[in-house]
Amino acid sequence: MDIETAKAMLSLVLGKNWPLFTYFHQFLEQTKLKVINKDQWCNILEFSRAIQPDLENYDEDGAWPVMLDEFVEWLKDQRRAAENREMRPT
Repeated sequence: MDIETAKAMLSLVLGKNWPLFTYFHQFLEQTKLKVINKDQWCNILEFSRAIQPDLENYDEDGAWPVMLDEFVEWLKDQRRAAENREMRPT
């Protein structure tokens, strides 16, 4: 499925129910992905149900598609950057 259709479908399916959806959508906007295959699609849905919003139960050695591993890495980087901005003196 092309990435634009996938983003629209994910918004309908997960937009209100997955706390990480906004971040995942931003991640998709910033990646160079052009399509999402069936395996990725099914795993996004499973990931949204299985992984806690704080990523505490995410296993880096798990069998998630590379795209989801990259999302987790991207999200952790985003959170670290936000923490650093908050810690800077004004």
